[in-house]
Amino acid sequence: MLRDLITAAVHIPPAQYSRGKHWRGNSEEQRRQNSENNTPSQFLYAMTAEVVKKLEQDTLRVGEIVDKGDGTYHAYQEYSEQIGYADGKDAYWLRAELTGAHSGQPAIHSHPRLNVRKAMYEKLFSIKIPGGWAVTHHAFGDVDPVVNDGVIVNDEFYSEDLLVIEPLRFDGGGWVVDQSGYAFDLGWYPEANPEGFYRLTLLKGGWDDVIVQFQSRDRHQVHRLIEQCFSWVAQGAGDEEIARQANLNQLTVV
Repeated sequence: MLRDLITAAVHIPPAQYSRGKHWRGNSEEQRRQNSENNTPSQFLYAMTAEVVKKLEQDTLRVGEIVDKGDGTYHAYQEYSEQIGYADGKDAYWLRAELTGAHSGQPAIHSHPRLNVRKAMYEKLFSIKIPGGWAVTHHAFGDVDPVVNDGVIVNDEFYSEDLLVIEPLRFDGGGWVVDQSGYAFDLGWYPEANPEGFYRLTLLKGGWDDVIVQFQSRDRHQVHRLIEQCFSWVAQGAGDEEIARQANLNQLTVV
């Protein structure tokens, strides 16, 4: 069944997933630098989207599989050659995710990793979002970290790809993601590090236009803030007002 899903799945190119968060930089050195200081991991600059697609398919076919139980599969595979950068270091592991198996249109995306731990299935946060928005990726779990030997082992819920929420627009034939609009991105940085924190980013258009970022170690606080952000954006609040509101919520504004 999984092999059929892999064949039928739509590959989301790294340049398109969450506005290209794992595809930033026009040289190997820029890619490495863009993975430093608790920022998203990056694929090699020399790597093409077609190569990434093949790695994703191979990882899902022969890697370690975690069945999330909701039509989502995570797969992990270590490669003999470098595939990217994470925390400024060479990365050899790939985490590939197949989502939407129950929707009739599965999709696949991935990112490089330094190391891998399998994760248990836990309850995800229920997030109230207004009409006109879509949750395109969700692994934001309401679960405490499980730490072993200084590493979070249930790192499915403590990775740099936890939540992506994007606006929709009607193009005349149907609803599509509005790549020029606001978007929310949530991750845990450094990935799987028990001393880390959640980072919620509100951006517009792409990662070169970050409106504001919030940091917190309290997942319930972050959950509340996500829902509050929707009301601020809907009310037409500007960047400074959103930052002020975040300060009132006692979050760190980056």
